[in-house]
Amino acid sequence: MAKLSQPYTKERLQKVLEGTRLGMWDWNPQTNEVVFDHNWAEMLGVTLDDLTMTLDDWSSRVHPDDIDSCFADIQAHMEGKTDYYENLHRMKHADGHWRYILDRGAVVERDADGNVTRFTGTHTDITPLKKAEFQATQALQQRERFFSSMSHELRAPVHAMMGIVEMVSKKLTDPELTAQLDIVRNSGQHLLMVIKDILDAAKLQEANLSLSPSVFNVADLMNYVVQLYMINAAQKDLMLFTSVSEAMSTEVVEMDRSRLAQILINLVSNSIKYTEHGEVELSLTEEEGQLAISVHDTGVGIADVDRIFEPYEQEMSAREDDVNSTGLGLHICQVISAMLGIELTVISSLGKGSEFRLTLPASCRRTPDDVVELNEQDAVVDISQWPPLTLLIVDDTAINISVAVTMLSETPCRILVAKNGLKALEILKKTDVDVVFTDLHMPEMGGLGLTAAIRGDSSIKPPKIIGQSADAQQEMQNKCLAAGMDGYLAKPFGQQDLFRVIQRIAVDA
Repeated sequence: MAKLSQPYTKERLQKVLEGTRLGMWDWNPQTNEVVFDHNWAEMLGVTLDDLTMTLDDWSSRVHPDDIDSCFADIQAHMEGKTDYYENLHRMKHADGHWRYILDRGAVVERDADGNVTRFTGTHTDITPLKKAEFQATQALQQRERFFSSMSHELRAPVHAMMGIVEMVSKKLTDPELTAQLDIVRNSGQHLLMVIKDILDAAKLQEANLSLSPSVFNVADLMNYVVQLYMINAAQKDLMLFTSVSEAMSTEVVEMDRSRLAQILINLVSNSIKYTEHGEVELSLTEEEGQLAISVHDTGVGIADVDRIFEPYEQEMSAREDDVNSTGLGLHICQVISAMLGIELTVISSLGKGSEFRLTLPASCRRTPDDVVELNEQDAVVDISQWPPLTLLIVDDTAINISVAVTMLSETPCRILVAKNGLKALEILKKTDVDVVFTDLHMPEMGGLGLTAAIRGDSSIKPPKIIGQSADAQQEMQNKCLAAGMDGYLAKPFGQQDLFRVIQRIAVDA
């Protein structure tokens, strides 16, 4: 092969540099002389005549916050600690703006004593990429704020409705009115499931669903789901029940309890919806060391079992006017099952019914001795053993205050009320409080600001702090706990939910 001439090689190199818009530099650390090319100068808005051809042409333009890391990376390469030099830093353009420069290079010559005499590299202006990254980050943050806001706006009124229903139902003796309230309660539960599905479906696009593993009894979870839908089944004269042998009743697993419950709730809800006669059964079995939960119904059956797992698809059967489904539930079930390591399968026969089967991974099985706070979610709190706590409710919404006060009216707690964080601080500076139960979003000062103020004021006797909000995202709970709160409740919550968190952080602590 013919050897390329040096001029031809230099010409090709120059074309590559121009085409890629790379700026070249060639530095002698012994003399501090640097040769910069036209592209290097142009990306900073200067000409070669403006340069002194020394290291100061570069270092004087680097952002003060970035210069130390630059020299540290240069030194690491010169000492042989890294194969190449690479650093991303900001440099000031002639127009005063900062440009993001990807600086790369390598030592190419040393003298007889090993001193570096030639260090060559390139500059790449990646400012457009950094701007795009910044815009993407902003868009993601705005998206998260949107979902947080939507969760709050949709769940807050449901909390008020469900709270009032729970309190009123305890005082009713009229069976007809009780039955009507049950319809309202069930409608609220259905609305919550739809809200959760819609928000989860949107987050699935970025695989952004969070998991919170815990150890729990499988049969208890199945019974919990059945109780939620017992009235719905009774309204259609359907039998809804669990089938669990005595040997299987003690089976314990470790995974995200709420996500497994979400799957079962969707499956049971669908079975009831598309079953007009007969029964819906939840069973727990074991095969080859793996637990399997099955939801079997005697409903209309499914014509295309593959299509139903597609988003926005649903099995219409003969009811083309059915608008009681988002078509998201089964798709979400499939994705969450995969996240949990569960195999979700379905067998169906038109006119005879369907069976959805959840095969749990063998690795999730635990023994009853491994259970921590088993059944805490369903346990009934004995408030008769509570000490006389002083509890401060902080909320700017009158109906939320009313619901919380009513929920706590049966306890020996002394109840104080404040409409925002600033009012709460006034009370806390005058009165010792055991528990602060605060909303997050309030005018003047919200729950996070209140928590920071309490934890930073040594004159206030440190209370336990429980945050509460209609923002049910795990990220918000984590943020509250990191800010110094002791507990968190997502709306809507019931009386026992409130009792349990108070029991855990203020009574048992």
